[in-house]
Amino acid sequence: MPQGCASRRARAAPGGATSDFDQRADRRRPYRSFFPGGKEQLGAEVIRWSGLGYQRLVEAVIDAAPDVVSDVFTGAAEVLRQTDYADACPVETVAPEVASTNEPLRQATADVSESWIASGTERRTSRARSGVPPGGVGLS
Repeated sequence: MPQGCASRRARAAPGGATSDFDQRADRRRPYRSFFPGGKEQLGAEVIRWSGLGYQRLVEAVIDAAPDVVSDVFTGAAEVLRQTDYADACPVETVAPEVASTNEPLRQATADVSESWIASGTERRTSRARSGVPPGGVGLS
């Protein structure tokens, strides 16, 4: 894992210091100028942005994988092992923490999850139309 990653994760967690963000942003205006909803709005935008990035990564793997189930889950497990389980899904690791405590962040994680389901459903349907079994080669 890149050096300093763990400390950045700790500062980005709920309750972390937004002053760090302001200082590191190298901007004349603090983040609150761009996110009038404050830390909650910033958090929701980060969830949506990282969720889209993660979705694109999974879509690329799915589109290239001859065996979707094996390739996607084996690859994800390997990333977790290589990063000592610190580089898990950027959204679903937050979802349980905010489900009953922060409505804007809960809604952002729900929106991302729904987009992932829609994307996966579309890809599965597309593969089936092209004659590839739903799970990939050798699976039905």
